[in-house]
Amino acid sequence: MLVSICGTPGVGKTTAASMLAGQGWDIIQEKDLISDLSLFEEIDTENDEMIVDPDILRDGFRCWAEKLNSDAILEGHLSYLAPADLVLLMRLDPREIKERLLKRDYHEDKINDNVEAEALGYILIRCCEGEEKALGEKEWKEIGKGQALIVERDVTGMSPEIISRWFLEMIGAFRDKKLKMISLYRPGKVDWLEAYAEWF
Repeated sequence: MLVSICGTPGVGKTTAASMLAGQGWDIIQEKDLISDLSLFEEIDTENDEMIVDPDILRDGFRCWAEKLNSDAILEGHLSYLAPADLVLLMRLDPREIKERLLKRDYHEDKINDNVEAEALGYILIRCCEGEEKALGEKEWKEIGKGQALIVERDVTGMSPEIISRWFLEMIGAFRDKKLKMISLYRPGKVDWLEAYAEWF
């Protein structure tokens, strides 16, 4: 089983995902995989980040996933491009994202871009496109491999321990096809637009 843990930079993906280490999951950081597979086009030294093409990344992730022989979690804000069975999307109050990225000394433009992306649900939109493509004519309730089934949760104020327990709960619900549990976290329940309409 391949699980994607994604969300805007600053939501706490890496910390929460690390709590699943030692529980039978191979935790892979997206940045490490991109680097190891040379899936980047160039390095932006000013911002210390890899410049990637989503289509190249999607193909590279697919080839990598085809060789997986164990359960794995791919963690990173672009991990929704992988052919995951389940996508765990973390959402966070945009004000909290701003505070966290300020503490990381992100450049002001990069902070604003990420805060706006969260407020607008940019990653959710991309995830939904991926799920729709993976499902084709099927309903989400026909749970199966490579479905890219999305669940999302507002993790504002939640500890990494609680978030990681939610991860395991959703993975278990997916495996056991507990549709009622999954439906509680289907997309559309987290919306920052009304609260932050004045930003736009």
